Amino acid sequence: MTDRNIFLKPENLQPRGSFKIRCAMNAVSRLTEEQLSNGVYTASTGNFALGVTEAARTRGADVHVYVTETAARSKIGALRALGASVIQISYERWWAILCGETPTGEQGTFLHPCACRDVVVGDATIGQEILEDLPDVEVILVPFGGGGLITGISLACMNWGARAQIYACEMEAAAPFYSSLAAGAIVEIPVDSTPMVAGIGVSTVLAENWPYLNALVDGVVVSTLEDTADAIRSLAKSNHIVVEGAGAVALAAARHPHFAGKRISVVLTGGGIDMPILASVLNDDRSAYLVPSRIRDYE
Repeated sequence: MTDRNIFLKPENLQPRGSFKIRCAMNAVSRLTEEQLSNGVYTASTGNFALGVTEAARTRGADVHVYVTETAARSKIGALRALGASVIQISYERWWAILCGETPTGEQGTFLHPCACRDVVVGDATIGQEILEDLPDVEVILVPFGGGGLITGISLACMNWGARAQIYACEMEAAAPFYSSLAAGAIVEIPVDSTPMVAGIGVSTVLAENWPYLNALVDGVVVSTLEDTADAIRSLAKSNHIVVEGAGAVALAAARHPHFAGKRISVVLTGGGIDMPILASVLNDDRSAYLVPSRIRDYE
């Protein structure tokens, strides 16, 4: 775009296809042998689970992964190929695990994908690298799911004294952080089921992360599904990069008029998009990735 400078942070090119390898490796490396003895488990839409499985197998630990019924088939296949035991459950049961419920019969050590110190520290390395490569960055745009990534990047900016503004990026089908900031407290919203939001489609903000998010994040940009799909097409055409919807939402946000004239860092969080969905997006077959959405005013 001619009226702003956009710099891509392509975490979709990391091993296993997303930034989650950073926080998973850091979290698993901090576990003791006793903690690993009964294996580990996590609740994930796929990317964090892939990182955990990669990290845990280097230490000989079994991994149980609880995923939603809408998780990308490509991620489920990759998890099973790496040796993880994958359990598909309803969104409600999946979210209950993230909120502290232990699955029946589970004996392993739980690794939370976005609400534990070692995960956030791993995420913070992205912020550190952005500041090292682009010290004069004015805006950092971060896809928002559970909040661990943007918390880590925000803390990194605070630690290194950066003046960059940090914005969370959500899609219209799932915007719990926007709704919570508008209300001044955590609220729960309905989530429209669509493959486009499979990596970030949650109904509410985790209580553990809310104080940090409320204090450190400068704002939220909510993009339409159409704009996010257009960002996927743009990345494929202009940058030869394949990114999932959750990863492309930051580029969609970067086109907002509010950021005209700015130097912007866009975090592309992951590339785990199912090939049929990618084909539909590239062909602009909206029936495959759009859903009838409730009308919401995010301006």
